[in-house]
Amino acid sequence: MQPLSTKDIRILNFDSSVTGQKNLLAKYNRSPHSINTVDMSDYGPRVRVWLDGRDLPALRQRLEPSDRNKITLYGSGDFHHISALLIDQFSEDFCVVVFDFHPDLDRTFPKFSCGSWVNLVAKKDAVKKIVMIGPSSEDLSFPHNLTFNFSHFLDRRVELYPFYHKPSITAFRRIVWENLRDKDIKEFMAQMIEKLPSKNVYISVDKDCLKRDYAVTNWEEGFLSIDWLLDALKVLKDKANIIGMDITGDYSPITVNSAFKRLCAKLDHPRQSAERMKPEEINRINEETNLKILELFLK
Repeated sequence: MQPLSTKDIRILNFDSSVTGQKNLLAKYNRSPHSINTVDMSDYGPRVRVWLDGRDLPALRQRLEPSDRNKITLYGSGDFHHISALLIDQFSEDFCVVVFDFHPDLDRTFPKFSCGSWVNLVAKKDAVKKIVMIGPSSEDLSFPHNLTFNFSHFLDRRVELYPFYHKPSITAFRRIVWENLRDKDIKEFMAQMIEKLPSKNVYISVDKDCLKRDYAVTNWEEGFLSIDWLLDALKVLKDKANIIGMDITGDYSPITVNSAFKRLCAKLDHPRQSAERMKPEEINRINEETNLKILELFLK
């Protein structure tokens, strides 16, 4: 399969969080690089947190197949379900590696949301394995995990490795997780890649897996350092054929298109400590991390 572009990137501009990162734009929107910025602002409030199936055809039309091998940035983690649309553009056998603080395997309403999109990807025949690195949120704890789809673990379609999480008590059994906190991440990644059923890999990075020093998001603070994440990504870059990649987990004020979605977003999101930060500081932190990830993959 065609590998990840080392020159060009794409921005899906749902919420203006990435297009406000001027240093990133200045560095990569000139030769030998280029940025294809796709205006998605009219869909931002409609697809934030979850999307209606009626919007799918129009969204797919805006995703150029020729851009599928570019690194795509698309703003807040509230849009992480857009990854499912990006992944759907690949039809040959491949695996997906996700870095996230949340498992995104909720099986309740809504079905196409930032908290459930991995379930949709797991149904795709071409996806032979999904490996989730870093989920450590309370979603794995009882009673939050009552809505969690554990079925994918039974057929090994999904493997989940928290940075650290105590054993989970579920409605049916106790799960002792293989935590990564005390492992050499380079060794772990090399061994994990060796066991993948396909060396073609799509990567999705939600920056909420990172500590607050490295990412200010609309969600909880994760446990990873930027160096830890970059070490893991470098092993993937060196040992797998990266076919596509997206980066999410920037911050933007929550704007949605209905009172019902506004209520759900308020109940589901943690308290926004970012609201006490200056916008330019939020922008600086997130831009620095985006640049470090891009610099690893782009020449």
